[in-house]
Amino acid sequence: PSSPLTWEILSRLAGASTSSSAEARPFYVQRAGPGGEEPRVDEDEQFFFADPLGSASAASLSVCSRDTASERLLRMLEKYGNRNDGGRVSLAELCAWLGMETSDVLEVGDWLCNNSAGCAGGRAVVKLFNTAHQQYEFAFKENLQASILNVLNSSNYCSFEDEQARSSPTEKVAQEFNISAEDAKVLIAGIDIEHGSHACNSRLETRVISTLRRVTSPVLLESIFGASVTNDELVATVRNLCERGELPGTLSNTNGSVYTPILYTRRQRTIVDTFFQANGYITFAKCATIGLSRSQIESFVKESFPRAVLMTGSIIDTERVCRPIANIVETAILNNSCCNVKACLPDESFEAVVDVEMLMTEILPVAMAESNLKSFRAGYQIINTSVAMFFSEAMVKDCQSMLNPLIEEHSKLRAKHCIENDLEMKTDGNLVPLVKVANAIGSKYPDLALLDAERDIVAMSNGRCWEAEEGQFDGVLIEFCRRKLLSDEFKRKCNRAVKAEVSLLKSVRHGLSVSSRTGGAAHR
Repeated sequence: PSSPLTWEILSRLAGASTSSSAEARPFYVQRAGPGGEEPRVDEDEQFFFADPLGSASAASLSVCSRDTASERLLRMLEKYGNRNDGGRVSLAELCAWLGMETSDVLEVGDWLCNNSAGCAGGRAVVKLFNTAHQQYEFAFKENLQASILNVLNSSNYCSFEDEQARSSPTEKVAQEFNISAEDAKVLIAGIDIEHGSHACNSRLETRVISTLRRVTSPVLLESIFGASVTNDELVATVRNLCERGELPGTLSNTNGSVYTPILYTRRQRTIVDTFFQANGYITFAKCATIGLSRSQIESFVKESFPRAVLMTGSIIDTERVCRPIANIVETAILNNSCCNVKACLPDESFEAVVDVEMLMTEILPVAMAESNLKSFRAGYQIINTSVAMFFSEAMVKDCQSMLNPLIEEHSKLRAKHCIENDLEMKTDGNLVPLVKVANAIGSKYPDLALLDAERDIVAMSNGRCWEAEEGQFDGVLIEFCRRKLLSDEFKRKCNRAVKAEVSLLKSVRHGLSVSSRTGGAAHR
């Protein structure tokens, strides 16, 4: 500044001169100390500050005692106590709002951290180092621990991927709050996850509570307490504490005595509820990856989503899963076409064929419009481990009507082949080749042909393709032809058409032969 402050000016502003007694000397004189020694921090120490709302001129400068500075700092922590970060206030903010030098705020803050129990209503103050912003921060310990507990109890681990990559609580808190692992460990150690209302009746209970309250995932009791206590006594103590509400968790004896903290159960439930709400289903196999049994997942989902339906390997929300399927099925009915139901199903939730069949026959009709229900039941379905297709009744009839011109064309070629090669007519080759039928249907319904785009239909042999071997699946189009077009009536039509064409060719040949003989005799 153009007119820098001098010690004399500061003394006058503080209401004392440089010649004042030691008891009345302001902070800046005391801190200098005799011989430049560090001043002693006591209750009479005074601090120099500026009014943060005033001007930066000398007229706004004041002097206060350590207790007054402490009260001002505590009021700042109270003011920002509702922050999501635990009410942490940075050193820079405190300096700006208190109008004090950084070293002075640090000194007052450190004094509060060591003596706050006696001057802050028993509320402990802590100093942390923010690793992200590289600065010191102060906060009430209870506010910070409340935020930490909220993080540990909340839905931070809300997906299966998060749970599988889950770090320890200390690492999680250190990362979430940008503090050192040592600070996080100290803060977590002072948290009671669930406060009990009963006093401990024994030294063992005290030890069990102290140990298990800090557990965040299922643990085998024997692995923690070893042989220092008998298993029966330990199990009885843990069960009793759980029943009394002193231990926030449950005890199971499936594979030894396992204690599961409530934090872990809450996290599991959050993951399940989040996934189910987002996707409309959840599989037992996926739940097993986070340690959930079938009975637990049923309980979780049923409580949160009462309309959920239990399948063989999954639980589904019928409204979420069936609505898009009902839409494409109704569109197929209106367009006299077919639809790929499998494309609308989450693959992992419908691995079992019986689940898809149950969905299509029992659950889907409930979600469909009443006007389309009759047409849906009259349609045809192909369901196996590879596909789930719906064919409208009109499409099936149209494909069946396409057989007649194919039969007529094939019977002429077949009869000609038999006559020219003087072969006995056998029924084996009388059927229209499957490849011709499939190509004809695929030409009219290209969407259906696209489902088998990777399959080489032409490479299939003509006769054997109609009869598939057990377990053989050659694609949706071929499967549809085998199931809906290969009938006894189709076989009879093919045989009759070939016989009729052979008879016709024979009669024509016989007529030509008689005519040629008659013409030869006339010339002689």
